This record gives sequence, structure tokens and C-alpha cells, in this order.
Amino acid sequence: MDRTAVTEPAGTFVEAGGVRLHYHELGRGDPVICLHGAGPGASAWSNFKSNAPAFAARHRTFLVYLPQYGRSDKVAIPIGRLTFTARVLEAFMDAVAIPSAHFVGNSMGGQVALKMAIETPHRMKRIAVLGASPISFSALTPLPVEGVRLIQAYYRGAEGPTRAKMRTLMETLVSTPGIITEEMVDERYAASADPEVVALFTKPLPRTRTCSRISAGWRPRRSSCGGRTTGSARWRWDCCW
Repeated sequence: MDRTAVTEPAGTFVEAGGVRLHYHELGRGDPVICLHGAGPGASAWSNFKSNAPAFAARHRTFLVYLPQYGRSDKVAIPIGRLTFTARVLEAFMDAVAIPSAHFVGNSMGGQVALKMAIETPHRMKRIAVLGASPISFSALTPLPVEGVRLIQAYYRGAEGPTRAKMRTLMETLVSTPGIITEEMVDERYAASADPEVVALFTKPLPRTRTCSRISAGWRPRRSSCGGRTTGSARWRWDCCW
């Protein structure tokens, strides 16, 4: 499918967990919920528009814009991102009357799906994730990886977000940079440069090491990975994410 040829439809809005979410619904059958990544300008449509027709041929397919992205509410997230987003998505499932669903998650979307599998396993069927590491360390590669470093730097500097930064980022995230078209760069750059989005993502991040587990006397435990001292994945997801 030509990735630039499909115009995004209007979509639908629903209130879920105190957040107004924007989403697309296609097809009929066993439900599949598609969750996009967290890079600048990321969207449910840009992540999944090429896959949606295949899913919709057999499934009731949802392309959901996560909080702070697209036309979903640009809310401040007062707790760990994965904890907050998982709760909002559970409320979304209630709002659209889905007892359980399959999940396809890209990057942060995959992390959210895994978080939901921990917290609400009865709502989950099968999960397919890509680029969704649930831990903050690795014995195999230096972290953060290049794509994450570019994402972290995107809104920094006096120049702020630029089209050149966006192209570099997008080419880094794929194995074949030649598939990135000018239209794709324009679409994602425009979303990333929205004034409301820029204001949101240039705010100082809240400190995360004042969470209740630490203040109550929780201490990191030693991992088996090279003798490094880390917290458990559960602590990281609840407090830092």
C-alpha cells in the first residue's frame, strides 16, 4: 500500500478515565486495539494506516491516540506514564464495551500493552509488540539507543523542533531510510510542531524518585546483569513510567 495515499478519516471521540480520546474504528469481529509509539509527532494513523485494512478484514480494529497525542487531550500525567495510560485504556475498553481484546503495540504502545497484561490480565487476549523494551538496562547494547537519544533531543535547543530533525529521526527508526517520503516527514513534523504539543513536551519533567515505594523505605535490589544495582521492573513501571 502507498503510505502517503490514504487520507485520515475524522475518527471518533470518547471520554475514558477523565481523558477525551480520539480513535478510529474499522471492521467487525474479535477486537484488536493498536497502540502507537511515543516519538515526536507519533500518531495512531501514521503508525497503523498501512496495517489497518488487513486487521479490519477479520477484526473490529481500533487505532487509539494515546493521551497527549493527536487530537486526544493534552493532559498532564501526574503518575507513571505506563500506569496512567493503562488505566485510561482500561476505561476506554469499558466505554466502547469491549470486555477483552488483542493488542498490537509499537514502542511505548507495546510497553503500555505489557503493563496492562500485568495489571489487568483478564482484559488481554494476545499481544504483539515491536520495539517495546520493558526494562531500562541491557547487557547487549549501550542505552539509550540512537533513536531514543534523538527523541529526547528533538524539542531541546534554541531551534526547537525542526523538519531536519524529524527526517533524521524517522530515517533512524527504520531499516531502509529510502522508504521515508517528503509527505511522511511533513505529516509527522506538522504534528510535532503544534504549539500545544511543543508547550507540553518542553515542560520540565517531574522528579520520579520521590514515589511512595522509595519514601516508604524501598531500596533497589541487585540484579544478575553484570552486578548492576537496579529496581525491579514493577517498580520502574509504577514509579518512573
